[in-house]
Amino acid sequence: MKILSFFALLIMSFLQLQGQIWDSKNIDFALPSQGWRIRAVNENVAWTFGFTIEDDSFGSWLFTDSEHTCQRTADGGNTWEESSFKPFEQGAGYICDVEGVSDQLAFLSYFNYNEGPILYKTTDGGTSWTPVNPGVDVFLNWVQFYDANNGIAFGDPGADGFFEIAYTSDGGVTWTQIDNNQSIEVSEADEYGVYGDYATSGDYIYTRSDYDRIFYSSNRGKTWQVAEPPSSAAGGLWGLVSNDQADLFAVYNIDASNEFIVFKRNATSGEWTDITPSNSSGYVTGMASIPDTRTLLLNKHDDFADDQTFITLAGFEGGSSWLEVSKNQGYRSGFMGFYSAEVGYACEIPASFDNPTDNVFVYNGTPITGLYNQQALDQNLALFPNPAVDHLNLEMEADDVCDYYIYVYDISGKLLEKKEIFQSSGIHECLSIGHLTKGEYTVTISNSVGFLSQKFVKK
Repeated sequence: MKILSFFALLIMSFLQLQGQIWDSKNIDFALPSQGWRIRAVNENVAWTFGFTIEDDSFGSWLFTDSEHTCQRTADGGNTWEESSFKPFEQGAGYICDVEGVSDQLAFLSYFNYNEGPILYKTTDGGTSWTPVNPGVDVFLNWVQFYDANNGIAFGDPGADGFFEIAYTSDGGVTWTQIDNNQSIEVSEADEYGVYGDYATSGDYIYTRSDYDRIFYSSNRGKTWQVAEPPSSAAGGLWGLVSNDQADLFAVYNIDASNEFIVFKRNATSGEWTDITPSNSSGYVTGMASIPDTRTLLLNKHDDFADDQTFITLAGFEGGSSWLEVSKNQGYRSGFMGFYSAEVGYACEIPASFDNPTDNVFVYNGTPITGLYNQQALDQNLALFPNPAVDHLNLEMEADDVCDYYIYVYDISGKLLEKKEIFQSSGIHECLSIGHLTKGEYTVTISNSVGFLSQKFVKK
């Protein structure tokens, strides 16, 4: 049913990666928290926030309505600083989202139960926050800023039954609410927005309601339309992702069967395509599009009885083919945010009420970026002797110094060996293969540029 590129077919024939692509970094939340959305601003800066969690005595998780924390990194995720913003000192309510614009400038959407929506702005990296006009008079689901001046605020429906949406061109000092004929009318009286869940690409912006209706704008929020979901959509809509081409990806988790579905909506034609991986078991906890690669990353949790094992899948060519690229033992990876093919983050999913978020995961998958790019390396890889008995030599010269992954697979594609080589100008390795049974195997080498695969025979 799906058409795979030559490189995707080659990769899927040879690879089942099991390496770790995330580094754990302690975020040191001041309060025990559930890590939430994470927004990468540039190579070094990202913003995130967390809710404290409690047990409601019925086995469900509660997000407390007064205790949250906002964090920022300015060194690529190695260290995180707590913002001075203490929403529980402002009165009961909760953070809806944080939108970082630069290392110093960020906006924080907050809803105060007594005062209503409040938009806070920092110009000093979170040291101080100043309330500014929120743009809407209802629950403020999120704001998106394209630069220091131009932004959009998306609120719940007003009393007239239309979603309140406004835009600013002066950094949030003044806002212009769009007319109802350019906004979205509710489908039911109790329809609301979903805070923090939106995706952008160029002038396109996507968001949704609690009725799983999907809304989009192709002109930075000035006018809006409804993207009717595909007829085969089932379960609950987990979230939305967009890629460089402004295509939309919608993920549905089906709790009853512990499965998920992924759909892609073409931005030009509006057509939906089912791009669900063949292994669709489990619950999606995070999904992102890697800039400049046409590759998606998807975090999922297969077994709720095993709270330590999370799997990351890569969807090549916009989800045309999928491959497991990481089995995250002990890395409970959730929401993701990427700035580039080399810079990205994932929030941590708590293991229990008593074991909340401690970390943010920093993407370290540069040596497999070549797989994402679907690019063959322009080098020659020599394997000798071939056939081999006890040892196999690998030789490859390269012009540049970089990191490499080496994988050994059997004929069925099962991963048998993995080796990491750091800051090398080529491959000069001797692999011990005496323990392998007689037969045919494959060696794959990957770096940030591309990959090579060659077969060898064990005698």
